[in-house]
Amino acid sequence: GSEMCIRDSLLIVTGENPAKAGVPYLARALDLAKPYFSNLKIEVMPLKTEEYEELKAHGMNGVICFQETYHKANYNIYHPRGMKSKFEWRVNGFDRMGQAGVHSIGMGVLIGLEKEWRTDITMMAYHLRYLQKHYWRTKYSVNFPRMRPSENGGFQPNVVMSDRELAQVTIKRFSKGASFLMALYSFSISSSVRMVRRIGLLIWKPQYTQELVQELVIYKGMNMDMVLPKRSSVYLRLNRAIVSK
Repeated sequence: GSEMCIRDSLLIVTGENPAKAGVPYLARALDLAKPYFSNLKIEVMPLKTEEYEELKAHGMNGVICFQETYHKANYNIYHPRGMKSKFEWRVNGFDRMGQAGVHSIGMGVLIGLEKEWRTDITMMAYHLRYLQKHYWRTKYSVNFPRMRPSENGGFQPNVVMSDRELAQVTIKRFSKGASFLMALYSFSISSSVRMVRRIGLLIWKPQYTQELVQELVIYKGMNMDMVLPKRSSVYLRLNRAIVSK
């Protein structure tokens, strides 16, 4: 038969069940996947430092873990039992990743748990800055997963973030927080608005204007008003470039 081609990345995801999906299981999964993927990441329960080190030896390149909320008083409302109910164990897991020398760390808050989602995002930004300072060899990504209303009467989010709010948060919250955040272009951002990261480049790198305009031409019909305030310098710079083009 034909040989499998090498793929770029694989994310291995498990539930929080160390009895059935513990470190030996993950090590075996990494061993099986390593010949076919150049970049292996895991999204699993928080582990010990030595366990992250062990999985690195089996080819693990990165770890993704969502704190979900930094509101300690409310955390146990959402996670009342099991290891996931231990707030400190989860939030300190990022330090254990850094101490183990994990190549890349992904983090995020679950938008919809807390009505004051802006506070959660700000706390994540401070947390990120702390990690960047102490584990500067590691690369980081941030994620903004949003809860949506349930149609079957299940758990309902306490707040629903719109696309516009998501786009504005990605640009404004993180750009204005430049005193405690690295520039947007230094780490990746996952969001439902495809152009947000590209627009973020302009905040620190004006020379990317023409590159971004090329993409805006491709994505015809995109409304920049959804992402940027009309009077912002980035919006005006883009608008001038598009008109001149």
